[in-house]
Amino acid sequence: RTDIEMENQTDMQAAQPPQQQNESTDQVADENTNMVAEDEIETYWKPVRENPSDFDSWTYLLQYVEKKEDFSYISGAYNEFFKHYPYCYGYWKKYAELAIRSNDSSQVLQIYEAGVNAIPLSIDLWESYLSFYSKSVEESGENRVDEIRGLYQRAIATAGLEFVSDVLWNSYIAWEKASGSLKNVIPIYDQILKIPTRQYGSYILSLTDFINNNAPEDILTEESLASIRSEIASSGEAAEQEITTESLRALLIKPRQALYSANEEEVKKRWGFEDKIKRPYFHVKPLEQDQLANWREYLDFEIEQGDPNRIRILFERCLIACALYEEFWLKYAKYVEEENPKGSLTIMENACTVHLPRKHSIHIAWATAEEKLGNYDRADGILKALLDRVPDLAVVTMHRINLARRCGNSDKINNLYSEAISNSKSSLTRSLYISQLSKYHLQVRGDVNAARQTLTEGIEKCKESESLYWQLLDLELSQPGCVDKTRIEAVFSIIFANDALSSTCKEEFSRMRLNFLEDFEADIRRIKEAYEVHEKTYNVELPKYTNSRKRPLEDGQSDTQAKQLKPDGSADLNSGMSAPTTPNPMGVPDPSMYYQQQQQQWAAYGQVRSYLL
Repeated sequence: RTDIEMENQTDMQAAQPPQQQNESTDQVADENTNMVAEDEIETYWKPVRENPSDFDSWTYLLQYVEKKEDFSYISGAYNEFFKHYPYCYGYWKKYAELAIRSNDSSQVLQIYEAGVNAIPLSIDLWESYLSFYSKSVEESGENRVDEIRGLYQRAIATAGLEFVSDVLWNSYIAWEKASGSLKNVIPIYDQILKIPTRQYGSYILSLTDFINNNAPEDILTEESLASIRSEIASSGEAAEQEITTESLRALLIKPRQALYSANEEEVKKRWGFEDKIKRPYFHVKPLEQDQLANWREYLDFEIEQGDPNRIRILFERCLIACALYEEFWLKYAKYVEEENPKGSLTIMENACTVHLPRKHSIHIAWATAEEKLGNYDRADGILKALLDRVPDLAVVTMHRINLARRCGNSDKINNLYSEAISNSKSSLTRSLYISQLSKYHLQVRGDVNAARQTLTEGIEKCKESESLYWQLLDLELSQPGCVDKTRIEAVFSIIFANDALSSTCKEEFSRMRLNFLEDFEADIRRIKEAYEVHEKTYNVELPKYTNSRKRPLEDGQSDTQAKQLKPDGSADLNSGMSAPTTPNPMGVPDPSMYYQQQQQQWAAYGQVRSYLL
C-alpha cells in the first residue's frame, strides 16, 4: 500500500462512530478468546486420542471440561471417556450431577440410564438414580407411584443379589412404607430373607417390628389374611372365634424365622470370601495377588454351589474389580458357553472392544469361538483388528494364517505371510514367519522347492538368524534318497561367507560340517583339509581323524577308559543317553533338535511380547 492509502484508511477508521468501533473490537476479542479456548482444550484432548488407555490424561480432560458452562464440552468428554472406562461409577454420578447443574432433567435421566446399563451392579449409582427420579416426580406433583415402584423393582432384579445391596433393599422398603403401601412390604422381606447380604441379620428384626407394630389387616392383602386364618383354623389348635392378632403375627413370623436361619448358613459359607475383598470397584492399578486368588476361589466355590443367578452375579462383580485381567473374562465366557454360546461371544466381545483392546489371549479365544460357529470372516476380522492396534504380534498373526489354512484359502495364506515378513519390525519375528512359511510349503503343500526357496530368500532378509540356517540344513539332510552333498555344501558356504554371524556361531556350524563330511565324504583329503581349515580359523586343536572315528588311545589306557573319560578328565555327560541317528563324534548338535529348540523360543517370544504390550 502507498502512504496515501494508509493515511486514508486511518482517517476512515477514525471517522467511524465510537459505538461501531467498540462492537468491532468486541467481536474480534470474542473470536480470539474462542480460538484460545479451542487451542487450550485441544491440548487436553490430544493425549487421550493418541493413547486412550492413559487414564491420568482422561482425568485431566474431565477436570478441565467440568469448569465449562457449555454442557456440550462436558458431554463430549464424558461420553468418549465411558467408551473406554464404563465401570467408573463415580464418574457416572459426577456426570449426572453436572447435568443437574445445567437444569436438563431429560439429560440427567439419559445419563443415569446409560450408567446403570454400563455398570448394573453399582448400588451407589442405582441409589442416586432412584433419589433423583423420586424427587423429580415429587416436584412435578404428578401421581406416578407405579413408575417409581417399577424402577425400584428393576434395580432389585438387577442388583439385588449383590452382597452389599442392603442400602438398596432398605431404601425400597422405606419408600413403600412412606408411600403408604404397607401391604407391599412383607413380600419384599420375603425376597431379601433368602439372599445372603452383609446386613442379613437386620431384616428379621425389622420385619418382626413391622409385623408387631401394625395390624395384620393393614399389612396383608385380603387373600393372604384369609389364607392365614384358614391355616390356623385347619390346624386344630384353635377354633375360628379364637383366632387372635397375636396368633396371626406369630404365624407370620415363624416361617420367616426359618428363612432367616437357612440364609444365615449361606452367609457363613461366603463371609470369608467377602471379607477378603478389599477393592470391589474398578481401578486401573493392578490388584494384589491375594485379591486375585480370592476371586478365583470364590468363583470356583459359587460354581460348585450351582445357582446360575448367583454365579452370574458373582462373575459380573468380579469383572468390575478385575476388568483388566483376561483370565476372568475367559473363565466367565467358558462357563456361559455350554448353555449359551452366543452369550459367551457377547462376553468376549465386551472384553475385547472395551476393556482389553490390546490383549491377545481373549481376542484369540473370541475368534476361535466365532470360527466354531462358522463365522470365518468375523473371526478373521477380530484378529485383524487387534493387529491393526498392536502390529507384529506373532502369535496373533500365526492364528490368522492358520485360520486361512483351515478355510483352504492358499492365496490369503501367501498374502498374509508376505505382509508379515515385509512389515515385521523384529528380526526374530520375521525369521519366525519365514520358517513357518517354509514349513507350510513343505509339510502342507509338499513342495520342497518352494520350502527351500523360502528359506534361501529369507536368509537374505535375516542374515543373523542362526535358526534359518539350521532349518535349511535340516531340510536338505531330511530329503529321501541319497544325500545331496552339493546342496548341503552350498548351505555351509553361505554360512561361512556371512559376516552377520558370530565367530562362535560359525565355529558350531563348522563342527557340524566336519561331522557331515565324516558321514558322507568319500575323499579323505577333503576331510583332512576341512579339519585343518577349522583348526586354523578358530584356533583350536581337534582330535585327529582316524578311520575308526575314535580318539587315539593314550599309553596304558584301555578302550573302556577312553570311552568313559573326556580329554579334560570329566565324565562323559552323554553316557546313558540314546545314541543319535547320525554318528556325532564332534559333539555337534543335531540340526533338527536345534531347530525344534528355536521353535519353542519363538513361541515363547510371541507370548511374552504380546503380554508386555
